[in-house]
Amino acid sequence: MNDLKIGCLVVMGESGAPSGIITERDVLRIIPTSANDLSNVKVGDVMTKSVIVCGLEDPIDELRAIMKERYVRQLPVVDDDGKLIGIVSLGDVSAHLIVAKGTKIKYMHDYIHGYVR
Repeated sequence: MNDLKIGCLVVMGESGAPSGIITERDVLRIIPTSANDLSNVKVGDVMTKSVIVCGLEDPIDELRAIMKERYVRQLPVVDDDGKLIGIVSLGDVSAHLIVAKGTKIKYMHDYIHGYVR
């Protein structure tokens, strides 16, 4: 995960739906108890089994609220059949909100200076 600069891995069930998620935090939590030897630690023992997912049509503000409330940084994105189609991260959500706010600020600036009629 560190080499690929990714914050989580989604564990897939036989149906193609997410059955768990393992994050950087999960791995860091087990290091003190495993004496730095992770070779015998299984993903299934460490992963979060109750996966919080979102859909393509979910509002960004709702995702941000879920992430804040549940203390998660990544949410698997699933299709209507519950199959994984991607992952949205807190960084993705933040970047979108920054761009959206920048667009609003530019519009207000243009409006104030008479560029918008």
